[in-house]
Amino acid sequence: MAMRPFENLTALESLVQWLRLTSSTLIVALGLVATVGPLTSPNTLRMAQFDTRPADITQGLFQVLKHAVEVFGSTDANNGVGLTTSEIYILTAYTEGQIQNIPQFITLNIYGRCDVSFKTRTEDPGGTEVQVRNSTIAESCHRAGPDYIFDYRSVLSQLGLDIVLDYAYDKDGASTVLMSSSYNEYMSNLRNQKRNMLSLLYAVICLEACILVMTFWYYIIKGRFINPFKERFLMHSISFLSFTVFICSLTSIITLTCINYKLRNRIRNELQAFGFSYSMGNSWITCIWFMAVFVIISTLVWSGLEWCISDSQDYRDGSQNNILSYQPGVFMDQSELEAPHDSREQDLYHTDSISNTINTLRRSPEEGSDFAEEMELQDLALYSSEDSELMMQRTVKPSSTMQF
Repeated sequence: MAMRPFENLTALESLVQWLRLTSSTLIVALGLVATVGPLTSPNTLRMAQFDTRPADITQGLFQVLKHAVEVFGSTDANNGVGLTTSEIYILTAYTEGQIQNIPQFITLNIYGRCDVSFKTRTEDPGGTEVQVRNSTIAESCHRAGPDYIFDYRSVLSQLGLDIVLDYAYDKDGASTVLMSSSYNEYMSNLRNQKRNMLSLLYAVICLEACILVMTFWYYIIKGRFINPFKERFLMHSISFLSFTVFICSLTSIITLTCINYKLRNRIRNELQAFGFSYSMGNSWITCIWFMAVFVIISTLVWSGLEWCISDSQDYRDGSQNNILSYQPGVFMDQSELEAPHDSREQDLYHTDSISNTINTLRRSPEEGSDFAEEMELQDLALYSSEDSELMMQRTVKPSSTMQF
């Protein structure tokens, strides 16, 4: 029974079956990796990474302050006295001391973020103290849910980088930056989009799992019944589900990718000068786009093959065209019921004529062979013509799915 779906298939049918089963299996597997994997391996399956190295931030802040003094000179804020190079060094040194405890980078996954820091330790080999930098890695993960969006301004404020917010957005304070209505509306729109697209991705995984089960059922019943209605109905149902998965999965994957690229471009425009960077997570992005490739393959070998390539055949047998399998007299009117009686009367008439001819030949064998041969040929020709039509109507034709 387990090998029944793989029996009685030609080489081409086996290839199509292999493509269908393999693509569906990989879609489900890759979908689970992209949605369930970040719960167990948030750093490995990251959507993006936000770099917050203290050395880069200090250098970036120094360059921004130096450029501001060189271009704009003194301002009303410092009573007409511009900052000297020494004062800029003192300010950046103070900032560096304040940000030593921030993480080296932040990994972002679909459910939250992880702060990754490198710790230093002191060793005393042979009575001499040696400080080993970046010897251990410390992780602190925060899980928020499917609607999590990286609110980078709030994160900078939490890390104690209010000075960066003040200089980056030229506001009176960090609280004013965080209360910006346009920024909050932008984050809210991204949050709603991400939540909806993840729900759509969950639905895609469930639908593809149903397609995988229905594919095995289709190959179990394929070509094993005289009435192919169940086979054709199942084939069209799978093709429709495959096309639905194609639309939903591409919508979800493209939208999630665009959300990441929008955040990356916005952070680059606002914070790149201060030493921050935002990069995409290669593992997670590769996973969902491989999933999109197999979705396209699955749609081609189901919807494309069955709806666009297969030849449609006309089933003249009433038992095949009658998809409801109703009995005559239940869903048929009186005019439709008269046709079978007429055909039976014609069959009885031809049978009687043949019997009368045979009896006539038996009673008068001496009356000459011309008349007997003429009657026999006439009746046989009439019988043969009617019999050929019956044989054409009773021919069992193969399935309309072009053997796929």
